[in-house]
Amino acid sequence: MSYEIIKSIKIKDGRVFIKSASNNVYPRTAYESECKSLTDILAKQGQTALDIEIFREYVNGNFQGGANKYTRGLEVLRHAPEYKDFDWRGDCKEYRENQEARKDEYHALLLKSLQTRLPTAHFIIKRKDNKYFSHRSGSRKYYWHGTAEKASRYSYEQDARNTIDRVINSLDRADCEIVTE
Repeated sequence: MSYEIIKSIKIKDGRVFIKSASNNVYPRTAYESECKSLTDILAKQGQTALDIEIFREYVNGNFQGGANKYTRGLEVLRHAPEYKDFDWRGDCKEYRENQEARKDEYHALLLKSLQTRLPTAHFIIKRKDNKYFSHRSGSRKYYWHGTAEKASRYSYEQDARNTIDRVINSLDRADCEIVTE
């Protein structure tokens, strides 16, 4: 499936412009263009409806990338216990039923996630010999550093636990602990 790699989303003179590149076209050159459907939503329903619609595109995977309020909201949403009823990655039939029947509740959850800030405390993985875990997202390669400055930081403790379970080999796993920074 293709998706748009978002570079920026701007509102100019009541029109919505998206600068993006498609993930399956090479070379990946980002172009800015007006998104007429989003401009219509902005004109008819307002800024809140526009934010919900853009965020829905991020949740559904059609928009990816960028460091903006939508990607931060996505991280908050995925950790919200209420989201499990609406998560499309689970039972598709239940997802569709929940989307239609509880649309207002779903939009309220999306809006709440957009407005919630990420936790300020960060979690890092530390080995008992005072080495700190570091790796790039999406990579199976990892490193142990002597200082906490180079350590990977996680906004949620569960993300650090998942990394220990999925990335770190079984010999190092037993010596790991999660510490708050």
